[in-house]
Amino acid sequence: MGSGSQTDQHPVTQISWRSAIIWCNAASQKDGLTPVYYSDAGFTSVLRASSATTSLLGTAGDGTMDFPFVNWTANGYRLPTEVEWEYAARYKDGTTFSRGDAPSGWVDSDSDTLVDAAESGAVAWYSGNAVSATHVVGTALSNALGLFDMSGNVWEFVWDWHATYTTSTPYTDADSKGPASGTNRIYRGGSYANAAVSLETSSRSVTSPWHHDTNIGFRLVRRP
Repeated sequence: MGSGSQTDQHPVTQISWRSAIIWCNAASQKDGLTPVYYSDAGFTSVLRASSATTSLLGTAGDGTMDFPFVNWTANGYRLPTEVEWEYAARYKDGTTFSRGDAPSGWVDSDSDTLVDAAESGAVAWYSGNAVSATHVVGTALSNALGLFDMSGNVWEFVWDWHATYTTSTPYTDADSKGPASGTNRIYRGGSYANAAVSLETSSRSVTSPWHHDTNIGFRLVRRP
């Protein structure tokens, strides 16, 4: 079933970028953490409601739905930046990073340097093995950081607006937060509905901040 199995062990789907950041704020407050996204520069008005309208809400620097003020030093939950996502997806030991044309956690089990179907299927749920449905998180192998499903299962929203992205490896500029404005937000990682090429850790895709789908979800990060 394309919409997933609707259990709390599967990744969330059918959530827009807008709703994802509101969920981050709600989860932060529930857990007694400082929220990240606000409607004012002084970080006093927490964003608490999203909108399903089909147009951009606001402009850069006005604190409206698509352009919130972000307290990057807060300890609450937020979406990762694009470089944070790719750094974590390709991480091996802090010095060596995995290839961009391979899924996160890929191991060359037969030493032929090719990313074959069996190797992709070991670390990711995608069109070659998922049977058109999401799967329980953690049932494919993790990457070197112990993170599951960074490739496959569902795409994951990141913070950034779409713009030209560096091709320099190993993507260590984790302080980059992308451009201040744009028309589409980025999501990464591929999904149960996509071919193996979408699992590549260098693969990028874009959509409007109000769009939601059965194969797009999100991943949380937060400061210690």
